Amino acid sequence: MTPLSSVPPSMRMKDWFVLTFLSSLWGSSFFFIEIIIRDIPTITLVAIRLILSAVILYLILLISGKNLRLDKSLVVAFFVMGLLNSILPYSLIAWGQHYVSSGMSATLIASTPLLTVIAAHYLTPDEKATANKIIGVIVGFLGVAIMLKDQFSVDDSELLIGKIAMIIAASCYASGAIYSKKVSKYGMSPIETATGQMAAGAILLTPFALVIDQPWLLPTPSLDTVLAMLGLVLLSSVLAYILFFKLMKTAGVTNLILVAFLIPVSSIILGVLFLNENFTLAHALGMLFIGVSLTIIDGRALKSLRKAH
Repeated sequence: MTPLSSVPPSMRMKDWFVLTFLSSLWGSSFFFIEIIIRDIPTITLVAIRLILSAVILYLILLISGKNLRLDKSLVVAFFVMGLLNSILPYSLIAWGQHYVSSGMSATLIASTPLLTVIAAHYLTPDEKATANKIIGVIVGFLGVAIMLKDQFSVDDSELLIGKIAMIIAASCYASGAIYSKKVSKYGMSPIETATGQMAAGAILLTPFALVIDQPWLLPTPSLDTVLAMLGLVLLSSVLAYILFFKLMKTAGVTNLILVAFLIPVSSIILGVLFLNENFTLAHALGMLFIGVSLTIIDGRALKSLRKAH
């Protein structure tokens, strides 16, 4: 067996395209959740998301002629990923959005790359931090801070609680990404991994939804809520996680998690277009910083400049 390189894999142009598309899928999740929480409580929302996603993914798996492997080590891995990648962050985000806007939610989640780069440097053998990556992540995080500069007040305790929920969700995503990287040694396909994660999350959370929310007593949701739930399941969950695990194999976890810097862009745009949220100069400047940070991390533009001189 050849030893793992300590140099993180580089991103191809195809990977950047998939990463950008993935950011729009996950960015839209904040928009969908903002609509759904008007009719459906948090735990039930997340349970429905996980159940429908697991069923659809499993059907896709069967249609493709495969089945889900369920040996003991894999089952444990699925439950850990279901907790870190799904139950905890999904629940914290849905609950936190009762207190903060979809745009701010996505922006706070953008702290994920900073946490992931630090954790991956110490916890993985082949995802060591490079100078470009460290500088790029710092610039990207500054972009996030600029977008939030008018919202740092902690006078409103409910607003602060919402922000804390988003930061904890970001920590879960960072931990989940590192753990998922380790699980990749089992050689599962992206759709197998996504199916196992969603199914395990559904098994863990559904009993709590039934006991706490008693969903059969809830009023019938509006058409907007139903459509938003379908978008959340099909686009922001099923398709998004297939792409996530596929991209992890080619781009590496610290490159992949840079998607969190791009998520606020699509989320803020959707919030402005459909939820009457404001687009400010700070948002534009923050997005510019994020664009610069991704250029630094990619490195190809900087190499071209050096060659030109």
